[in-house]
Amino acid sequence: MTLNQALKERLVAGVRGHAGVSLYGRQVNRRLGGALAQVAFRLGLRPNQVTAASGATSALAVALLVLVRPSLVSGIAVWFLVVLAYALDSADGQLARLRGGGTLAGEWFDHVLDAGRVVALHSGVLVMTFRFYDSRTSSLLPLVYVFVASVLFAAGTLAEILLRGRREEVPTAGQAPVVTLRGLLLLPLDLGVLALSFLFIGSESAFRAAYGTFLVLTVVVGTALLAKWFRQLSAVSAKATT
Repeated sequence: MTLNQALKERLVAGVRGHAGVSLYGRQVNRRLGGALAQVAFRLGLRPNQVTAASGATSALAVALLVLVRPSLVSGIAVWFLVVLAYALDSADGQLARLRGGGTLAGEWFDHVLDAGRVVALHSGVLVMTFRFYDSRTSSLLPLVYVFVASVLFAAGTLAEILLRGRREEVPTAGQAPVVTLRGLLLLPLDLGVLALSFLFIGSESAFRAAYGTFLVLTVVVGTALLAKWFRQLSAVSAKATT
């Protein structure tokens, strides 16, 4: 067995079949992260170093939004950096599995940077629209987006912690299907998909339409998720009192 085959087997063995992951996250970002994790493993890097690289890449994307006048070229650069940062965010966990397992400190560090990325990215859009766009109404979208994204991130993270080990596992036969309805519905919440909107920052009207559409879809899907998490936690509480 070659080194590449051994690394791939260890990655696949450690990855759970998350039905709740979006189609992009599962089919694109996880694979990009796996490839980056293998490179990092060969270079002898630690998961926290990859996490830090993800944060630095995100910071560079935000800097471009804030400091450089929006254009097709800057939009492509921001899109690439956001996609790369998101892939690195997947790579750190996969690298931890390749190295035999992660740490609580590493998981905490990863979540801190994830939370910071959510706020920083939409705040960067807010500054960009205020500095370079003519209509002040364009700045309302990222202002709402940063609130919605922050609430969903906090609610989802807390729900995962509170429900850990308390969900009923649904047995599946064979591999999970490549395309699921849930995976499609979660696409608007996926950072890698949202990154596509940055390709249009050179045109205020086009970017506002793309970014605004993602915001509306995020609110709709996010509201459904909040209701689901509330029902799940209510069911756990009711079960504990019986």
